[in-house]
Amino acid sequence: MDTSDGGGTVSQETVDWFQRALLVFPENERARWYVVVTRFWRGEQGIVSKASPANERYSRDAFALGNSAKADGAVDKALLWFAVSSHFSNEVGGKAAMPLARLCQHQYAFQSTLLPRSQRLCEPYWHPADGNLLINGQFDLGKAGWVDLIATDERSVVYSVEEGTDCQGPCLRIETRSQGYHGGKFQFLTLPPGTTLSYKVRLKTREFDHLAVDVLVWQAGPIEKRLIRFSGSRGWRVYESSLVIANAGGRTVMFAPVRIWGKGTVWVDDVQLVIAEGKQP
Repeated sequence: MDTSDGGGTVSQETVDWFQRALLVFPENERARWYVVVTRFWRGEQGIVSKASPANERYSRDAFALGNSAKADGAVDKALLWFAVSSHFSNEVGGKAAMPLARLCQHQYAFQSTLLPRSQRLCEPYWHPADGNLLINGQFDLGKAGWVDLIATDERSVVYSVEEGTDCQGPCLRIETRSQGYHGGKFQFLTLPPGTTLSYKVRLKTREFDHLAVDVLVWQAGPIEKRLIRFSGSRGWRVYESSLVIANAGGRTVMFAPVRIWGKGTVWVDDVQLVIAEGKQP
């Protein structure tokens, strides 16, 4: 069945048809599923019970369709299916939230290529993020979205998210237990050339033995830079930098708020990377 109105969106007639089906067969979970899809397609949130047992299957189906669309390069369709899947309160829905955030992160960096439907689906991510291109920069979602840098000995470093006297809210705690290199956490982003970025982090360190920290590291191909390297213990401090993504074509860039050597503890919070047009390093 063709559900399109010819302009790439779901027609009102289609939405009305599924709504009438629900009135006649209110127990029909398949009709409820299509209502969710059509209303998401039109930029709404849907009206189904998120906790319905049958919806676990639909959430799983949507997640699989999202992965398939992403593999085919159909970003707009992938966004829709991940948004539908993440709408449901189940394990698959929770898993779909991260690829949705990553796609929205990419779309935000390439705003000139956005379709209207992508903008609607990503608004719930962009608004709370306040323009931050990095996922989970305040570690409210634990370590989700962050990847480990490869360390010399992975057993010598412990990553945890804590709240308490050392943090104003959730923050990342990195404890290193031996000498040498221990890595850190990072995220990859693909960005248009010429993008000017403001890069910021809040850090605290406690040295046990020869602790050294690189702050605000970024790497694009063979180009690698950092804001500063310091040693020893320091209280909470905000570090800021500005950079421009060079070279022709889309550039995949690695952003790591810290890299660590030696023994000690580092607390990381409020990692931000925002587009700052017109601002020069």
